[in-house]
Amino acid sequence: SLAVVYDTQSVIKKAFQVTGVPHHFLVNPKGEIIWETAGILAWDAPASHDGLLKLLEMENQAQESESSE
Repeated sequence: SLAVVYDTQSVIKKAFQVTGVPHHFLVNPKGEIIWETAGILAWDAPASHDGLLKLLEMENQAQESESSE
């Protein structure tokens, strides 16, 4: 599942220069933003699901490459 963070004090908004809401980020275990988008997103739509799976696969491959170096 995805963690949901509510930025009630606008800390994240200021740090990442978010100008509108909603704004979505995917952050890897290293704390790096690997994807972001602004606006309404249908997380349960097939295209969103497929896109998230591709991102996760790419991130896993990158981590595996780093660990084998």
